[in-house]
Amino acid sequence: MRNTLYILLLVGLLIFTYIPEVGARGVTLSYQPVGGDLTYQTIILLDSVVDSGSTHISTRIALSSRMENAITDDNGNLFFKVTFKDIKLEKYNREIQITEKVAHKSGLDDRRDIEVTLRNDVLHKWNNLVITDKGLILEKYFSFDLGKVDFFDMTRIAEQFFILLPDKELEVGQQWVDTYTSIFPPYDQGDPFLGFITYTYLGQEEHMGIVSHKIKAVTYFDQEERMSEDRGMTKASWVSMGNLYFAVDGNYLIESDFTSDFSVFIKMVGEDQTEVKNYIQTGVKYNIQLVTN
Repeated sequence: MRNTLYILLLVGLLIFTYIPEVGARGVTLSYQPVGGDLTYQTIILLDSVVDSGSTHISTRIALSSRMENAITDDNGNLFFKVTFKDIKLEKYNREIQITEKVAHKSGLDDRRDIEVTLRNDVLHKWNNLVITDKGLILEKYFSFDLGKVDFFDMTRIAEQFFILLPDKELEVGQQWVDTYTSIFPPYDQGDPFLGFITYTYLGQEEHMGIVSHKIKAVTYFDQEERMSEDRGMTKASWVSMGNLYFAVDGNYLIESDFTSDFSVFIKMVGEDQTEVKNYIQTGVKYNIQLVTN
């Protein structure tokens, strides 16, 4: 089983504008060009367990990165660019057990090798999108080297920096729903999982000293697929929730803070009715903050 770990939920820059209207109680949210680049620091903590019965793999990772983001006008749409300025593997622990014997336990050399690979393939590389002012993706392209990274999925980073905004005014407590599709290893050759994201507008408050829009986001899916002739089944679930803060004056992300839990259970039945069970459990905590100095 290929033990590639994707981090799909690196959420970053969302640009909003606050548009008051005469006689209206709500706000209208949309993406706008930003004058100058914005720099963000991200911290990701990941714990993962892969268990096939005879083999047990546990992984713990702490990753920090610094990104430079820019949004400019593109003939009425928006050109969104993310460039990696720095990336560090702060912690990397992996232990592989076969039955009750420890077959491999990672050390400092393993962490250094992986960090060198990440820096070679990611540093100064970019991920670009062309989107509408409401977040609909029109074009997508990225540096070739990002597609070679086997440790994280770096080719979809920019897609995590915005959401599809509703084409209506929002009042405090009002919600809107978007669909979400994603693929997770080792199932990235099959159909993507389909889930739903519920957003709730929570109004304005001062955050990190800046008056901000606050939005709560909850992503959820729970899907089960059965194989033909009763040969097994796959069950996947994912829950992610957190808050996002965007400056009312200046239209830029102040902070996003999320937790996510993903699990997959697979049961396969052989012709002799022997069952093989595989289980994956991954928990992610991440924080993104605007760098102000």
